[in-house]
Amino acid sequence: MKKGIFAIITTLLLLCGCGTKKEDSDVTKDDSDKIEVYYDDDNPFSIDDDTVTFDRGYCSIGYAGNYDLSLYFKIKNNALESKKYSIKNVTLTKESTNVTYTTSYTNSLTINAELADKFSFESVIPSDIKEDKYNLSFSINSKKVVFYLYDRPDNLREKWSVEYYIGNKKVKEVEVIDKHTVEQYGYESDDHFYYCVDWYTDESCNTAFDRYTPIKKDMKLYGKVKQSLYITTTGSDTYSFVWRVNYLHSDKKIYIPRTYGGKGMAIGSYAFTSEAARRVTEIYVPITVFQLYSTSFGNLPSGVMIYYEGTKAQWESLFYDGTPYINNVIYKSAIPY
Repeated sequence: MKKGIFAIITTLLLLCGCGTKKEDSDVTKDDSDKIEVYYDDDNPFSIDDDTVTFDRGYCSIGYAGNYDLSLYFKIKNNALESKKYSIKNVTLTKESTNVTYTTSYTNSLTINAELADKFSFESVIPSDIKEDKYNLSFSINSKKVVFYLYDRPDNLREKWSVEYYIGNKKVKEVEVIDKHTVEQYGYESDDHFYYCVDWYTDESCNTAFDRYTPIKKDMKLYGKVKQSLYITTTGSDTYSFVWRVNYLHSDKKIYIPRTYGGKGMAIGSYAFTSEAARRVTEIYVPITVFQLYSTSFGNLPSGVMIYYEGTKAQWESLFYDGTPYINNVIYKSAIPY
């Protein structure tokens, strides 16, 4: 057989209720002889310089004649030498009451360089094993292992940093609890002209980041901005035309840029009828807009306010087809850009 093979420790428990109380210090004490492992832990621990991991893929808690619990631990013999492990004091504890369920069964396991072996325990476990919090404790040689049959509580988890970058600029940093996911984040520029909702794990933005992936380390994410408005520079030597809203910023405001492509601005027909524009509440129009249509603001949601930097006379003179849009327009408004 291959050297360094895993030794599989299979714990099949059908434990009898003994009603024995456990001291609180046994649960909370943290010292070099005690190892605490939670159900969702990934990191292995070591005993006598060998590596021990819990294999969740072979774990089961269910009912088969009696309620049974199967836990699989693996010991990797790092030194490739014969070692003997003594497994004792197997105890299942219901944490809400400190009642324990024990077995007198003990076993020893010899691990050598070319052989994997296994052992098992059998007894009866309580029927509420899935509903209440339990831990399984046992000793391996000089070490006491406490294995919690539930995920590590958030207050005992590490916290990781997730940084978001646009180019070389860090635009946001959040702290994420180990194995939690990040909330959806969309970058929005202060001028309301750029946004980014797609993030990547590489600076070249080739490998997409799945935000439903549990975070297990510090991360840097990268994005490319897109324009919030669809604007064309063709069709006129004088104006750049706003034709569509691609993305509505979270404050539900739309800012028409002062210039684009070195030209002044015009707003095309039905420029605010896209799905993205349906929740808009305010539109800001600078005095550098030189042309509008009677239908430029067609089909706007009711109650949308339009803030124009110039006068009423200037506003009415902008309409190419001579029919000005005058609903909810506030003139001589300060434009915040």
